[in-house]
Amino acid sequence: MMKKTSKLGIVVAALLALGAGLVVVASAQDGVDELIADAMSAAPPSIAQDATIVAYPDGPELNVLREGTNGWLCVS
Repeated sequence: MMKKTSKLGIVVAALLALGAGLVVVASAQDGVDELIADAMSAAPPSIAQDATIVAYPDGPELNVLREGTNGWLCVS
């Protein structure tokens, strides 16, 4: 009986850890979506919809959040 309980505990712990990881990924994507929306809000929709979206990081290089196709750059 102890072996079954132990295996069940491991499975439950693994599923909880996986679920927590999915929440972190979803939260990170939500943050990126907010940055993209913020950057796009400063330009007319006709430009923003196909613009490259970048954000300033802590370092010297820009983080590309979304590649664009029209040659415009929106910064968050």
